[in-house]
Amino acid sequence: MSEQLLLDCGFAQEEARSELYALAKGNLDHILTQGCVQSLTGPLERNGATVEKHISALNEKQRKIYTSCAEYLTDLAQSKHPDRDYTEMRKLCRDGNTARARNARKQCKQENTVYAPGAQEKWRET
Repeated sequence: MSEQLLLDCGFAQEEARSELYALAKGNLDHILTQGCVQSLTGPLERNGATVEKHISALNEKQRKIYTSCAEYLTDLAQSKHPDRDYTEMRKLCRDGNTARARNARKQCKQENTVYAPGAQEKWRET
């Protein structure tokens, strides 16, 4: 799914694979040295609104995969940051097709906006 999303954003197949390899390698290196929970970073771990933008850019099948993984990762994030309230993130993960997410999808299409790692830079090149 990740490779296809990058291809859809205009990456060449070799570029997409190279970017995914670098991302996976970096994650695995951190897991080896820090463990899974401490290696968790990104918008979900920060409890950020970017997750909703990610969900809004995906089709229904992709959204189900993303939200299923995100729901599990939210539990890891909560164990990393027990003082943070992840209630809204859990709600978003359970229902990735909320009216708010649908509106965000519509806005993405209107603005021709892309939400994917590296896609913003690649999008500007074209």
